[in-house]
Amino acid sequence: MLAFFQGMLVALPLILGVGPGLIAQMDCGLRSGYKACASVVYGLYSCALTIVVISYLGFVRFLNAPSLRLALSLFNGLLIITWGTIKIIRSHKSFFLAPRAEETRRIRLPKMPPALSRYIRGFVLNLTNPIGLFFWLNILSLAHLNLRIENEDLPLFIAGLFMTCVSLDMAKCYLFSRSGNVLKPPVMMLISRAMGLLLVVLGAYLIVRAL
Repeated sequence: MLAFFQGMLVALPLILGVGPGLIAQMDCGLRSGYKACASVVYGLYSCALTIVVISYLGFVRFLNAPSLRLALSLFNGLLIITWGTIKIIRSHKSFFLAPRAEETRRIRLPKMPPALSRYIRGFVLNLTNPIGLFFWLNILSLAHLNLRIENEDLPLFIAGLFMTCVSLDMAKCYLFSRSGNVLKPPVMMLISRAMGLLLVVLGAYLIVRAL
């Protein structure tokens, strides 16, 4: 059981970090409620669990290639900058004219279910984030070398890690969703702009750091 509690301790610094995943949770929680935020969390940690399984099976050599790291950093940086720019633009949407009713009725494109869309957003953000990706790839090495956890105790370590991460992130989703009910539209607009600006800065940092 010691390995389980070690996993819980390792999880604590993770949920305090500020990154694209947290901003996605905040965005969905404030705007769309608890279930929307939870879908992002499921996407983030199902991706992380997939990466850990890949690492455990030993298929990590190609993932550590420098060229792949550079490509992922550039792609993720551009993706986050685009997302941030869209958020900043949409925060000004009241200044734009809405489409005419007849045009809106005419356009009937099939849409992805919202829960699935948010799940995919969380999965892709984790998969293309080099910092998160290589943390999860090396989490088993951390357990072996730094915490001296034996192979037979690794499942307990991973269980403690993921249960703590998911539980605390769900608590954050609850807080975000409750906050969204009391914040007034002008405040929400300022929060949206601030999150958009932070995303642009994070994306630019990833690109500069990779070059």
